Amino acid sequence: MEAVARNLIYLISKEKDFKEKFFDKGVLCAEHAALVLSLCEKELGAKKGTDLYNEICTMQKTYLEELYNNLHAFVISFDYRSKNETPTEKVKASLGDAVKYISKY
Repeated sequence: MEAVARNLIYLISKEKDFKEKFFDKGVLCAEHAALVLSLCEKELGAKKGTDLYNEICTMQKTYLEELYNNLHAFVISFDYRSKNETPTEKVKASLGDAVKYISKY
């Protein structure tokens, strides 16, 4: 898997279109994010590696904040005080999204 992570880092650093598409996707699973982050500086050097590291961390943080908010809304939707409110599709899917994020799928 390390070879794939190295290729990902290479493509992000060299191909502008690939980088845009990668960051539009919005997330890596926890295990693969840790692997890519651990290789950034080694593959790209201190300056570029740190920049990519920060970009990936920002992407991951944004996704996790949204996931947290959706999971919170999902849990609240089962409260008796929320019986007249219909959760959005994103809120309904949040539990499955959390499982996918944690389990590498």
